Amino acid sequence: EPDIDDILNNNNDEDDVFDNNNTPNQSNGNSSYQQPSNIDHGNNDDPAKNNLLSYYDVGLDGDSEIRLINTEERKGRVTKYTVYIIESSVFGQSTTSVARRYNDFKWLYQMLGMEFISVFIPALPPSNVFERFKDEIISQRRFDLERFLNRINESKILKTSSILELFLCEQDEQVFEEQKKVNNKIMKERTDYDMLSLLMRNFNDIDNEEIPEHLIGLNNSSENEDDTYQLDIPRVREFFQRCDERLTSLNKTCGNMFKIFAHISDELGVFNEALNELYDAEYNNKPTIMLNTCQERYNIRDFMNNWKEWEDCQMNNFYKYFLLSLRYEHEDIKSIL
Repeated sequence: EPDIDDILNNNNDEDDVFDNNNTPNQSNGNSSYQQPSNIDHGNNDDPAKNNLLSYYDVGLDGDSEIRLINTEERKGRVTKYTVYIIESSVFGQSTTSVARRYNDFKWLYQMLGMEFISVFIPALPPSNVFERFKDEIISQRRFDLERFLNRINESKILKTSSILELFLCEQDEQVFEEQKKVNNKIMKERTDYDMLSLLMRNFNDIDNEEIPEHLIGLNNSSENEDDTYQLDIPRVREFFQRCDERLTSLNKTCGNMFKIFAHISDELGVFNEALNELYDAEYNNKPTIMLNTCQERYNIRDFMNNWKEWEDCQMNNFYKYFLLSLRYEHEDIKSIL
């Protein structure tokens, strides 16, 4: 269980600071050769739209009650930080708009974990993401945080939280910070009776549930009774720990594969740019006396640009449809632990 004092004092560590000037290498646009716009890759993805930025900008289901519509960069006392503009219609008929920092999301996650014991809390996206996509990092974070909030809203138990209502509806940021401290104090002073009452309210059918056979031995003092109930929780935890170890290793390997895909894509971009410059130099600077004697180079630019777009498609699809899903699954495992 998180320490309340740590939450109260945790206001300055993991807010986002983005450098939008660092973008992947792009062609300088000086070549006279234009890349083909329509290329058949053998799939239904439009190459022009098949990039991570367009993927994240599409966001989640258009009917989502919670949406992260924008980000703003603000100046703090020491450095810049990013706030996320959230629109929601969860509490009440009208749509409310609030600005929240990453640490506010972190506070929400920790407070829900303390308020709703024995309830799974969807994993909070990590504070770091793949540094490869400097121009898409904000879109990815927006997508992840919007997914996080909507998963909370899908829970019949979690969506009843007054803390969630405070997070989504309090527009005055100063009042919001004051109410955070009030809720921290309430959680810190909560009694065992309060927690038991909460459990009974969240699981109101628990009295009608049959006790599993392997737990009946809890009240049996016989020495020969198989007390397997004492092993259940450690076994479950061990299972998830092993999953965590395997997923950590798998994520690391997939991350290295993704870096290789990205490196190949970058190198092909550099190669194609140099190739275009070579063709331009030979075509535009050839002396007149060599027009008939100098054989024209075979044009492979269409082939090379097809190759480049295919590599980009492979890299982006690997990230969107495999690596990202793997990361989400791993985050859920760590959240359970």
